[in-house]
Amino acid sequence: MKVNRKFIKLVLLLLVITAMYGFSEHRSRLKKWEGIQVQFQGENTLFITEDAVNKLLIQNYGSVKNRDKEPVVLKTIETIIESDPMVKKAQVYCSVDGTLISKIVQKNPIGRVEGRYRCYLDDEGKRMPFSKYHSARVPLVTGNITEDALKGAYKILRHTLTD
Repeated sequence: MKVNRKFIKLVLLLLVITAMYGFSEHRSRLKKWEGIQVQFQGENTLFITEDAVNKLLIQNYGSVKNRDKEPVVLKTIETIIESDPMVKKAQVYCSVDGTLISKIVQKNPIGRVEGRYRCYLDDEGKRMPFSKYHSARVPLVTGNITEDALKGAYKILRHTLTD
């Protein structure tokens, strides 16, 4: 008799858990996105604004607000945000209340190149365009800048930053 009661309790528990999971999944599908929250991580948060991120998303993906949760692909939104030349890394996820949260790490300029190229040099040695929102206070690299000279300037700038 004891074995049957334990078996029945186990089956009932599994049925209750399955029903609760199905109910929460159904309610989650009926929910719509409430909006977008943009959070900037790290020290450099001046080169792109929340409005610029929202505009970038609307231009490339459309409005997310009041949209069904199901067709929104978070990886696609991350890729769209990371396509901005000021963004180093983006992480997008959804909260329980239906807010799409985007955590963004911006690139960090370490030098300003003036010459044939007009750009910043970021902390990974890549070119970074000027921002229309903020000018970085970094050393200026001028002259006849070739690719090799740019690599050399990067090494010097990295060395000065570490000391």
